[in-house]
Amino acid sequence: MIQEAGDYTLGDAYTLLPFNNTIVELSMTGQEIKNVLEDALDYALSPDGSTGAYPYAAGLRWDVDSSKAKGDRISNLEFKGRSDSSWSSLNMSQMYTVATNNYISSGKNGYLTFGDISKEGRVVDTYLGYAQSFVDYVKKVGTIKKLPLSEYSTQSFK
Repeated sequence: MIQEAGDYTLGDAYTLLPFNNTIVELSMTGQEIKNVLEDALDYALSPDGSTGAYPYAAGLRWDVDSSKAKGDRISNLEFKGRSDSSWSSLNMSQMYTVATNNYISSGKNGYLTFGDISKEGRVVDTYLGYAQSFVDYVKKVGTIKKLPLSEYSTQSFK
């Protein structure tokens, strides 16, 4: 659904984000972030999986080689924080705060590493509805546009 102009409503957001999920924050190492991306990619590529599990992220980008084994498919993993002017390699031992929804954070849809981290208690539920948060974001920025290719999560796929 593309809306050229006008008010963006909670109903519009639920068309895009049809579930009643909340935003959670997880404390993760760079290696755990890579692991969760590998988990999701593996599930998305699996015959019994779901293409809806394919990982997307803000502030992260990577290359995919689907011919490799799980654990080696994601490469050139880079991070760019909100105030950063350039991309840098994700530090595998550094701790990061990752936001996702409460469903995915429980390990559903192939996101197994998120589930492990949640079971360890390294998760905080903000109790902010993700659809309402998206509406609030759109109202704050005024206009949303398609990202430049350099900001896409998947930079290359083979």
